[in-house]
Amino acid sequence: MRYTVVALLLAALTASAVRAQSPQRESPSSSELQDQPREEEVVLPVKPQPGAPLRLSVKAYRMADSGFFRFKASVENVSDRDIGAYSIRRAAVGDEKSGHESWGGRLPEFWRPGIALRPGQVDERQNPGQNPWTPPPSRLSPQDTFEVHSVVFVDGTIWCADVCPAAELQAGRLAGGRAATERLLKVLSGGGLDAVVTALREKVAEDDPVPAVVVTTGPLVDIKPPRGHSKEWEEGFRDATKSVADTLWEGYVHQGTGGIERRLRDAYRVEVAQEPPDPCADAKAQVTRLEGRLRDWPALGRYREANAKIAPPAKGEQRVVFMGDSITDNWDDPKYGGFFPGKPYLDRGISGQTTPQMLIRFRPDVLALKPRVVVILAGTNDLAGNTGPTTLEAIEENLASMAELAWANDIRVVLASLLPVSDYEKRDGRAVVQTVRRPPAQILALNGWMKSYAAAHGATYLDYHTATADEKGFLKDELSDDGLHPNAKGYEVMAPLAERAIAAALKKKR
Repeated sequence: MRYTVVALLLAALTASAVRAQSPQRESPSSSELQDQPREEEVVLPVKPQPGAPLRLSVKAYRMADSGFFRFKASVENVSDRDIGAYSIRRAAVGDEKSGHESWGGRLPEFWRPGIALRPGQVDERQNPGQNPWTPPPSRLSPQDTFEVHSVVFVDGTIWCADVCPAAELQAGRLAGGRAATERLLKVLSGGGLDAVVTALREKVAEDDPVPAVVVTTGPLVDIKPPRGHSKEWEEGFRDATKSVADTLWEGYVHQGTGGIERRLRDAYRVEVAQEPPDPCADAKAQVTRLEGRLRDWPALGRYREANAKIAPPAKGEQRVVFMGDSITDNWDDPKYGGFFPGKPYLDRGISGQTTPQMLIRFRPDVLALKPRVVVILAGTNDLAGNTGPTTLEAIEENLASMAELAWANDIRVVLASLLPVSDYEKRDGRAVVQTVRRPPAQILALNGWMKSYAAAHGATYLDYHTATADEKGFLKDELSDDGLHPNAKGYEVMAPLAERAIAAALKKKR
């Protein structure tokens, strides 16, 4: 140990000697400048701005024997509102044009909390747009006058010295992002994560280049920028609503629904003084979700407008309505190849729904559309308890009631089997378990009842299960990305089976 210490000491002394003999650099480094004392501090003039929400002061420091300057600005929030961003610039002098805005705070962002400048708080920034020790640009000098150019409040409004297109754009983005997030939180409270996924899909499909896909309504599609703002503000608003949808949709595609609720509740959260946590927060959120569901428990409003635009079937038209849950709802996603392009088929699936909900909306979403055939795929969410505990007998009765309503209106019935589920998929290194909420034995029992009922009453049985199950009876790994919903390959397997079942049903007298 003694020899090691001696060797290290000799190495350090040698290095010091080499540095002492080396020629000195002409420009000092940042670390060297930091060791030098400041020669002077100059307080720069600030343009008076009555009514400005920020009180500004700017100082310049010249480092000894270097000719280098460092600028430092300090702003105090003298308003009564939280500020998310601001910009400062060189003020106009005489006939000069004012300089560009230079530096400021950070707006809240969708994917992480933002920093807010609370009333009475102070923020300090160094060198507008420059590294701390570089020579000042020609438009900045210790004789310059500075001013606050723009302020963006966290509520999406702005204060502006004159013309502030960048601030207008940022304020619009903030307002649009908040509007989209608040709308999705309402969708979440009313219909759960499946309803949020549906809303995201509609927004993403709004700009889809496929001509057959025309999206005009939906919780996010319907959000429009309020009037009375600049074009930059409106542009920012539209950009943000799409950005929120794209961000969440990308996460859903790669990771499923796992992080959607957390990201929505954290979105645009501002980092401010800590407030005591609400011990009833979870209970209140649950009440909000239940209230939304009670207002339109069967989701009769989902297709009301679309149904009103559908004309009666043309002579000879073989119209078909698909009634179901998310597996039906997802089918018209463009990434799955579209919903039977060129066919007079209507998708009336709603994510997360159970058979009692479908039974209530069966008249407006099926009977009123006067199809020749209805394809019913329902029951998996009943088994999962989406609308509370139930029994196989109750599910069977609801399916039978829908079939009887169809027959009473001269509509052929196709009863589709439930797909199997699997626990093959993993998320964050852990298995995504689907077989607990949807036990395979109960799926087989319900499918067996449907097959027997169809044979006894003249319905057509559509067997998806056999074609999508592996040797263990689980949903084939390659046909799903979450062990529950089919992916593109899964729908490729299902589509021809549905076509054959529809053709068989059309040949039946009943």
